[in-house]
Amino acid sequence: MNIKFQNPGIYRIVIQGGISQRWVNQFAEYIIAQEKVGEDNFKTNLKMKIMDQSHLSGILNSLYDMHMTIIEIKMIESIQNNNV
Repeated sequence: MNIKFQNPGIYRIVIQGGISQRWVNQFAEYIIAQEKVGEDNFKTNLKMKIMDQSHLSGILNSLYDMHMTIIEIKMIESIQNNNV
């Protein structure tokens, strides 16, 4: 698969832990699952449409500001510009 970063895409971002109530509203539309990993640990899967590099950077900066540990970032589908 040839992914061109200049096109919008659907991304999955996996973060360690859960998202606190303070930030739930900002990411509520993106949360697809919070999974228990081990006895006391969780991971959160976010799935979202990212329009471009600056949009992805903004999402990653928000997660950084919340002191979240990113486990995985993956583009799962490229969207052609005429489908946006």
